[in-house]
Amino acid sequence: TNTTYNIGYSNYGGLDITLAIPITKWWAVENNFGGYLSQSVSTYTGYEYNTSTISGYFSSDHTFTLPKTIKIQAGVNYYAASREGFTRQHGGATANFGIQKTVAEKKGTVKFSVSNIGRTKYIADVKNENLDIRWSNEWEGPRFNLSFSYKFGNSGVKANRSRKTASSEESGRVNL
Repeated sequence: TNTTYNIGYSNYGGLDITLAIPITKWWAVENNFGGYLSQSVSTYTGYEYNTSTISGYFSSDHTFTLPKTIKIQAGVNYYAASREGFTRQHGGATANFGIQKTVAEKKGTVKFSVSNIGRTKYIADVKNENLDIRWSNEWEGPRFNLSFSYKFGNSGVKANRSRKTASSEESGRVNL
């Protein structure tokens, strides 16, 4: 016999904010902040809970434009601990780094990057009267990438021009 139960419900509400900040002509920053409130409720016999949590994340990406068409990119990501039902998720952080150079008369780009510096893990504890579980999930370790891209074709072709319509030309002449 296969029986299906509706264990309860969850409510979520959150806010995300992105701030792109040009610090200087050669340094740009993009920060992302997010926060949320969640509630999980179960009325299933033996597995009752009513939990609430306030949690969030933060990421900051920095791009440095250097002379000789070199760019350096660095970033960090942080996520706060949270809770849902019987599960307590641990917080964590990771970082990434990259450097690129434009070559071949600005038609090619060579880029070296490393992501997941710090070996991100998902760690959670699941506990109640009947369960005591430590869940640890480690994704791939740091990833190193070396790439080359090249733009083929005629770079002298002009971009599409904005087309003027008769009504847009006339609207400039109307005086009210």
